[in-house]
Order: sequence, then C-alpha cells, then structure tokens
Amino acid sequence: AQKSIKTHPFLVSVDNITGQWSIVGYNHEDIKNMTAAQSMQESVLTRFVQYWFWISSSDIVNSALWRKCNRTTDCGLETEKKGIDVEGDCAIYCLTNDSLYDNFTENMLPLYKNIANNNSVWQVDMQSIILTPISPVDINGGTWQVQATVYQNGGNPVEILGYAKISLSNKEYQKTLGYYISKFNAYKMN
Repeated sequence: AQKSIKTHPFLVSVDNITGQWSIVGYNHEDIKNMTAAQSMQESVLTRFVQYWFWISSSDIVNSALWRKCNRTTDCGLETEKKGIDVEGDCAIYCLTNDSLYDNFTENMLPLYKNIANNNSVWQVDMQSIILTPISPVDINGGTWQVQATVYQNGGNPVEILGYAKISLSNKEYQKTLGYYISKFNAYKMN
C-alpha cells in the first residue's frame, strides 16, 4: 500500500517496563496511516483494475477471467476448485455485484472479445495505479478515483481515469472480507 521504491531500515525498540514500542532510526515521515477498511478496499480495487483491463493472448485465460460463476462455490473462502485453474478465474464476477457484472458482459465483453480476436493483448502497469479516495472511506465502503496505464501490444499506452464505488456485503465476497465493486466507470484520457 505504501508503494515505496526505497528501502529504509529501522529498529523497533520495546520498553521492558511499559511494553511501549518506538521506532529508532530513519524518520519515516512518508508512511501514511490507514484503517484496515481502507487497506482492504485498496487491495480489492487494485485487483479489480488489474483484471478489468486484462485481455490475454490465451482464450482459456480470457474465458476464465470473464465467465459468470457461483458466488458460494467459486468465490467463497472454502472454494472447491470446479472452474478453470488459471490466474484470474472468475475474477471479474467475484469482485463485482450482479449489476456491474451484467454491465460488463453487455457493454465491455463484446468489445474485449473483438480485441482478443484481433490478437491484441492488454495489461495494466501495476506500478502506475493511483487510488485516491474521493469520499470518506469507512467500514461500509467508499468512492475512489483510479488512474492507471494500460499497455497494449502494437499500440501506445492508454491512460485511464476511472471512478469506483466499493460496497460491503457481510454474506458474500468472503475472499475480500465482504468488499466488492458496486459501480465503475472509466475513461480513456489520451
């Protein structure tokens, strides 16, 4: 979450009497404190962006990534693997609600299939992802701005600006501690 590109070693000192911890050494003023809810939402949103804009050269990977699944058997913690054993299997379905997944299959999937049929490959530069909360982030979710670069073979990188609403469901989305993307819009910036 810190996206640190430098290593700054430090020591943690523990007071024998009080048990108080303190950092000794390098001044880590760049480290930001975040809640567990914010950290989980950043993790879910990062994976979502990675999979939403991923078009593989493999039809098997694309089929696995885009397929509709069962939230209990394919997306739960105790998932008995019944699908295709590839990275991203059921990823878009398991990270979104039914409404957003339906929007994906109606609007994005035909475009993505056409791109894949033309032997084009898309992949998000994971180092380029910038997530900015634009509403208060709490235990129930939040609204985020997303910036990322998508690379495509045979083409220039595409800068993406998006907005995502993250929601919480205590009954579903066990792998993400209940968090899922309930709304998402993205725009090509160049």
